[in-house]
Amino acid sequence: MGRNHHAHALEMGQPVDKASERPCHFTKSPSPLVESSATVAHPPGTKNLHPEMELVLAIGAAGFRVVDAHGAAALVHGHHPCGLDMTRRTLMYLNTKLFFGALAPFAVHVVQAEGTFPSRPVTLITAFAPGSGPDAVLRLLAEKLGKLWNQRVLVENKPGGAGFIAMDAVKRDSPDGYTLLQLDSEHLAALPYLYKSRGVQTLKTFEPVAALFRTPFLVAVASDSKLKSMSDLVAAARAQPGEVTFGSWGVGSPGHLGGEQLESLAGVDMHHVPYREVSQLFMSVGAHDVAWSFSSVPSSQGAYKAGKLRYLAVAAPERLSQLPEVPTVAEAGGPAGLDVNSFVVLVAPRGLPAAVRDKVNADVKKALAEPDVKARFEAYAFESIAWTPAEIEQQAALKAKVYSELVQRKKMNLE
Repeated sequence: MGRNHHAHALEMGQPVDKASERPCHFTKSPSPLVESSATVAHPPGTKNLHPEMELVLAIGAAGFRVVDAHGAAALVHGHHPCGLDMTRRTLMYLNTKLFFGALAPFAVHVVQAEGTFPSRPVTLITAFAPGSGPDAVLRLLAEKLGKLWNQRVLVENKPGGAGFIAMDAVKRDSPDGYTLLQLDSEHLAALPYLYKSRGVQTLKTFEPVAALFRTPFLVAVASDSKLKSMSDLVAAARAQPGEVTFGSWGVGSPGHLGGEQLESLAGVDMHHVPYREVSQLFMSVGAHDVAWSFSSVPSSQGAYKAGKLRYLAVAAPERLSQLPEVPTVAEAGGPAGLDVNSFVVLVAPRGLPAAVRDKVNADVKKALAEPDVKARFEAYAFESIAWTPAEIEQQAALKAKVYSELVQRKKMNLE
């Protein structure tokens, strides 16, 4: 750009980039201003400027910004090559045009900031099938968050493939909070050991955002089973190594890993039978096709209320308020250390802004604290958990320690 153009730009009140001798044009930006008012008002290096520059900064703090032709909001931040070199005359000219609307001839625009998260619909992907306990909770949560955020919150089910179908659908999404993924503790803590050659590290791909609930598991047998207590079950397994069967809803599921944990603690060996469908599993237990299985309250309630199942014990430190007549495993003569549960959380692709993560975490806690949600949890025997993202990682690490030992013990491999 020649000197005449430089002089002409100054006469017209147009700022100039002295390094490149180019006039700085201003236009709409395609991206929102996401910084806080405090950040915008006085970014580093912009204090004690001309009053007119302070006025431009104030406009930014109020929810507007001025951007250059390349889409950079650097003028508000004080980083634009023209921003700090503007003359008083230029600044006065710019502010006059901003306030009186004569913008078109000079290609200057004020851009309305998008505002706080979320400013558009949010999608919740789940690795669980429609109608499952986690799915029911997620749909209730979506309804609550939609009201809190005044945005649509959509739920998409992508079950199957040990959770990889859902994870693959989300892992390449932008880490902006607009796509979140529902997983359980086994996705977080067991998959890395069950699929070693694939190099899966769930918590390196995704970061925890909010905890939803934890569910305990009960030991279920057929209603007319000869097994009346956990001591009966352990004795039968000890008398017939490898002959007593237990079912689960898949290899690597809490029902399977919990059975392996019972074997380890009791010093017995049983035969695992995986099922594809939870409903089929409990029909098989009721029909004596397998001797027993772990079950959650919502997954087995139909068969239990129909008189097909009986609960020997709950694999938890304390009895459930929903089933006070059912003893703990220790009370029923089983190993005292058996605690089988699974927790369910929301995660996002790594790199989520802390402000978005913290907002989602806080709003999920608000939603889960509402009376109708708490009533649903009570009916399902779900425990509400208000963990921070860091606490979710800690709990997943504790699970991973247990699961790694169980996988090594039986040399499990799902490749």
